[in-house]
Amino acid sequence: MIVADFGPDIANPNNDPRPPGELGDQSYLFTSDVIRGRSSTTAKKNFFSFEFYQQYFDVDTDQVLSRILYSMLPRFTSNFITDHIHPLPDLWGPFWISVTLIFSTAICGNLAKYIQRSGTSTSYHYGSDFRLVTGASTIIFCYVVLVPFLLYSLFWYRKSYLQYSYLDILCAYGYSLSIFIPVSILWVLQAQWFRWILIFLSVALSGSVLVSSIWPAVKNDRNKAIALGTILSILLLHSLVAVGFKEYYFDVSLPSRLEVENFHLLHQQVQSIEHSHAQLKVTSMESNSIAPNETRVQQVEMKTKENSRSIGKKENNVVTKITEQVNSTMVSKVATKISKPV
Repeated sequence: MIVADFGPDIANPNNDPRPPGELGDQSYLFTSDVIRGRSSTTAKKNFFSFEFYQQYFDVDTDQVLSRILYSMLPRFTSNFITDHIHPLPDLWGPFWISVTLIFSTAICGNLAKYIQRSGTSTSYHYGSDFRLVTGASTIIFCYVVLVPFLLYSLFWYRKSYLQYSYLDILCAYGYSLSIFIPVSILWVLQAQWFRWILIFLSVALSGSVLVSSIWPAVKNDRNKAIALGTILSILLLHSLVAVGFKEYYFDVSLPSRLEVENFHLLHQQVQSIEHSHAQLKVTSMESNSIAPNETRVQQVEMKTKENSRSIGKKENNVVTKITEQVNSTMVSKVATKISKPV
């Protein structure tokens, strides 16, 4: 029996084990097969044109609300990406959800800081910290943009059975942050146990939606360690984002009672030192202003003493001269009287 060798399969040159015609054939960065098939009949749009990105903002309110709702309602028999994002992922929802979360976190963080400090110190002057806005924007956009790209690269490299496009994963991650907007508002309440409950619920709900969407893409991987590591990494990063918001934006403004007392004691010591320094400056200025007058008085006194001494010396000289003259005249007169005959 002769077996003909026709070389590699022309229909599957990469020997991809995934069945053809399935969603696993989607290996596009921005669009899936469904979108590519719909747009093949129309003219191709330039990547740098406005029309290219306009299609990802062409969604209505019902679609956005539905995706927000199901991004926080896990159903393990359902896939959030295939059931609610396909056939058209959007960027409108992830963009505005991220922006809203940035400002809600920054505003509520400043509000929590004001409530805490105003209750512990009567001399506290409120001031907004705009660094919270820049920090939150960096964390959120890095999480929404970079993590989906890493997952897309992993699916492409491992030739996953269910390979989503980059925008599919980005859209899912953007909508998964919507649950943190009401949570950030409730974090204003000064109760640690309540904040941890909110973190657990938000991470469990939205993280379960992400896991149920990503698990079908990695469950058939030959290396089960990579599949389980991917799922654990998704949950870990999602938890770190929630805990990071709580610790950096809300708990950083909640010092302990001992720290507050030490702060007030240190503040009083600093005020006393500043007061003593101010008094020293005033006394030094007064001494500098009085010193010239005292030196002038001393100079006048020295001059008067010197003048009195010089006058006394002159008087003594005059007296001695007069006495000498008197003595000389008296001696001459006595001598003449003695020399005359009696």
